[in-house]
Amino acid sequence: ENGGPSRTHEQQISFKRAIKETMDIWYAHQGIICVRLTTLPTNAPHGCLEYHARGWTTFEQISSELIKPRMATAFPDDDKRFATAMWLLNLDTDESEDARSKYSTLPTPPQMMNEILQRKRFTNSSDTDAVALLYE
Repeated sequence: ENGGPSRTHEQQISFKRAIKETMDIWYAHQGIICVRLTTLPTNAPHGCLEYHARGWTTFEQISSELIKPRMATAFPDDDKRFATAMWLLNLDTDESEDARSKYSTLPTPPQMMNEILQRKRFTNSSDTDAVALLYE
């Protein structure tokens, strides 16, 4: 459909459920670590879209930065005086200096997100409106 691969009936049912009920939780939840693979491997097919040109990955990145603190901290026995471990909640596998300096962005209002998504590419172009609604 719309130039992209077709989904089976079961995949379409799962997709619609995820879009309406859970997809935003997977990325925005403060207890889930997001790992972004933002650089293409050297053997990626010619013409493969970069991470930041894609619609779904844009949603994933912006959603994962909405309400999460930059770092998670573990405390032994609920004693808040001594942290035993700290780790990033949003990881970017890009090792460049530019990527390391962009740990998070300001929250994106829904109208602005809709405008951003209109400039991105989706494998299935009908996902554009669904993702915009999910973000709202």
